[in-house]
Amino acid sequence: EWQDVNGAQERFVRALSRHGGKAGERPTLCVVGDDWQSIYGFQGGDPGYTRNFAEKGDACERTDLDRTWRFGKRRAHATRQWALGDADAVDKQVEGDEKKDDSGAVTEIVGRTVTEAGAERFGRVAGQESAETAIQGILEKIGEKEHDKEQGTDVLLLARRRHTVDDSNRPEDEEARRVIEEWRTQPWRIPSGVDEHDEEEVRAAAWERARQRKAEGLDHQALRAAARRAGVALDLETMTVHGAKGLEADYVIFVQGRDRKVKDELREEARKRALQPLLPAGANGPEEERRVWYVALTRARSGTYVVEPPGDAGDTALLDELWRDERQEYGVGEAELADWLAPYRGDTSCPGCAAAGQAGRLVARTGKKGTEGFVGCTSFRYTDVAGAVPCGHTERRCPICGKGIVRRTDGASGRCTERGCGASVPLCKCEIPKPMTIRKNRATGVAFWGCQDYRGPGSPACGWTQQTGS
Repeated sequence: EWQDVNGAQERFVRALSRHGGKAGERPTLCVVGDDWQSIYGFQGGDPGYTRNFAEKGDACERTDLDRTWRFGKRRAHATRQWALGDADAVDKQVEGDEKKDDSGAVTEIVGRTVTEAGAERFGRVAGQESAETAIQGILEKIGEKEHDKEQGTDVLLLARRRHTVDDSNRPEDEEARRVIEEWRTQPWRIPSGVDEHDEEEVRAAAWERARQRKAEGLDHQALRAAARRAGVALDLETMTVHGAKGLEADYVIFVQGRDRKVKDELREEARKRALQPLLPAGANGPEEERRVWYVALTRARSGTYVVEPPGDAGDTALLDELWRDERQEYGVGEAELADWLAPYRGDTSCPGCAAAGQAGRLVARTGKKGTEGFVGCTSFRYTDVAGAVPCGHTERRCPICGKGIVRRTDGASGRCTERGCGASVPLCKCEIPKPMTIRKNRATGVAFWGCQDYRGPGSPACGWTQQTGS
């Protein structure tokens, strides 16, 4: 597993290869690794040791293990495209098994919000967010698809972090003991303001964290019952993507959760400085998150289901990329469970509400008398939130496809949420930046980016322009 070694391990192994072996002979060194699966940045693992192996000065040969019998050609191609979203990834051709049937969607994105039909089916409240209901619905669909299969069907439930899928039925005292044990080995996880040397204070904080975990977790007993009804075997033991490396199953359910952040910045900074000699550049960064997703998406022989995160989970960039299906290659389906669970839509927070400290979202709206649609805030003219003021923010749809909403990715640009478009659109310099639109110079015919409210120099409206680059 050479993609997981850190600097100290890499230097140690190379020292052995220089000085070991029989008298008069230098030993050979053979390593096996896949930079697409390098996900141990938190302990110094760096894909660069695999990618740049040949640059160490020793003569070497590279052999590509270029065939998988786990899944078919379509999934092999799609997951390769996903991995190559990291610009530094080594491009490898991976051939899938031609005998595998992978004609359906490579993955399904499943919403959490229960519809009227889903509420009736699963005994929930319509409009409620429920990861458990999403998983139960997935298990029923898998059971329907595999009901005539002679061999059993196994399902792997995974999350980025264990607390997302922990058992909510575990006794609080047992969970509190687990928390205390974690804090003993990872003291930077102790909440800010808690004296780690005060046992009573630590114990009280651990009980509070245990109650939070129970509230965030899943009812494993209910999920096992749903799996039995569907006639599938559900693995609830592995749970994390890191723990699933090397494993496979017929189906994988990848649940997105709400990440906990370390609150004490000073303590986190001290930890980083202490580990700096081991940590590679970009450890735990967006490239490593993509590799974590790659590992999760490639555990499945037949299909992967990704359950959207809670509505307030924050960044959903990778999920949005999957949903947009920019390359038209990943084969994302979203109709399979749409009757029971509202389909996922990329996060499009309203910039007008954000400036006012409110939490509206951008939605596509239709103009009067069926005229060209526009984008407006969910609190465009009214709001159900006590004390909140209607936002009134509007903007045009994506200037490239004319359909999508431009989701802000940073302060300078946004990306269209329309499936099959995914265009990158610059933002103007208005007080509340809007996506720019393509205009033409009347005299020269040259195209340029201009603000939606562009009226030319000297106008009170925004006159910001930018070259298109093509």
